[in-house]
Amino acid sequence: DLMYGSGYVWHIPLAHVTKNPTLRDMLLRDGLIDDALLAHLQAHSGSNKRSFRLKRSMSALSQPFLLEFKRSILCLTVRAVGEDRRYETNTPLKYYMGCEKKYLVYAAGSALCRLERSTLPQHAGRRIMIMRLLKIVRPAKLPSRSAPTCNVSVPAEGELFKFGQRMWYRDVDKPGKSAETLRLLYDAPNDGEQASGQSS
Repeated sequence: DLMYGSGYVWHIPLAHVTKNPTLRDMLLRDGLIDDALLAHLQAHSGSNKRSFRLKRSMSALSQPFLLEFKRSILCLTVRAVGEDRRYETNTPLKYYMGCEKKYLVYAAGSALCRLERSTLPQHAGRRIMIMRLLKIVRPAKLPSRSAPTCNVSVPAEGELFKFGQRMWYRDVDKPGKSAETLRLLYDAPNDGEQASGQSS
C-alpha cells in the first residue's frame, strides 16, 4: 500500500473525487465508483460550504494511531455511540523531575502504536488499558542538551511502554470524562484482535 510519511495508508475522501476530473475518470474506468455514486457526490458537493479538516478516529482497539515522541500530550479521536469524542492524556515519554517539572525526553521521532486490554498479572481483576509500539515511523532523536537520567525510553517494536519496570497504563473504570471515553473503546468490538498483555 502507498503510505503517508506518518505511516498511515494513503487515502482521499470520496467527496474530493468530484473536484478532480482525472481521478474521477480513473475511478469510473476501474469500476471503483459508479455513475449513481458520482451523481450522489455531485448533488451534495455544495451542501457544506465551510471547509473543515477530517480527523482520523478510532472505533476499535485494533486500530493503530501515530505517537509523536516530541509531544507532551497524546490526543485521540474516539468514534463511539455515533459521535466523536476527544481523549487526551500525558504521553508515556514524559519524564517527571518533581511535582511541577516535566521533561520531554525526545526531540523528534514517531511510531504507530496501539492500545490494548491488559491481561498482565498485576492488573488482574481490573479493566486496564496498556500501550504497545507497533512500528517505528521516524527514529527517536534526543535533544542537543543532554537529558536527565531517567527510566523513560522508546520500547522496541512489539514491546509495551514502561516507566522503568512499571507499565504505562490507564484504568478505564476511574471517574471522569477521559476514563469514560476509554471505557467505550475498551468495551467496543475488537475487530478480531485478541486481548493482550504480553510484553513481546
